[in-house]
Amino acid sequence: MDVVKIVRYVFGVVGAGLLVGARFAVQNTRSFVGEAVSAQGTAVDLVQSRSSSDSGDRYTYAPVVRFDTAQGETVTFTSSVGSSPPSYRVGETVDLLYSPTEPKRARIRDWFSLWGVATILGSLGTVFSAVSIGLTVIGIRSRRARRPRVELASQGALVEADFQGVEPSDGLSGEGYRIVAQWLNPDTHELYLFRSEDIPFDPTRHITSDKIKVYIAPNDPTQHYMDISFLPRMAR
Repeated sequence: MDVVKIVRYVFGVVGAGLLVGARFAVQNTRSFVGEAVSAQGTAVDLVQSRSSSDSGDRYTYAPVVRFDTAQGETVTFTSSVGSSPPSYRVGETVDLLYSPTEPKRARIRDWFSLWGVATILGSLGTVFSAVSIGLTVIGIRSRRARRPRVELASQGALVEADFQGVEPSDGLSGEGYRIVAQWLNPDTHELYLFRSEDIPFDPTRHITSDKIKVYIAPNDPTQHYMDISFLPRMAR
């Protein structure tokens, strides 16, 4: 199972959904503000809400606001936004906006009451989408980097390197191993260290020879491809 691919897909879907939600929230608020009428009301009560976490209970307070419309109708509504400590005291004057056709949909006239939902959804959507895009870019670069190494199997020069050991992979999934081998160039007496591509299991017990086949670019031995075809394949 490719954990990175699953994470990339899930984050991409969630990020896209959050950004779509943010767009609808922005459109909804713009439509509301475009037709809304300004008014002043009075905070007549505070509604307490409790949320629990590992650090204990947390309480927030949403103001209950009463106001009169231009038609003389008295309307009472509870703000959808609570805070701790309370943003308003009972008896305090509150600036608000309301729809002439649906005055009970009134909102307090502050930034978070109007744009808070869109901002939260947009921020989370951006983070999730950025993670998905980042993993996609890394995957593409990894495949591009691997392609020329694989081509060395048919075009490179074959050398037999000395098996040195197995080390943990530094791949994104955090799970995997790489075979390490070294080779001394007889012409230049330079020592080269080769590493295989990531292997999803510990290959140590399957390495029965002291020599590992490595294909190198004739003019640049640092460009190499280690032949690990002797290893068993993972069942799918």
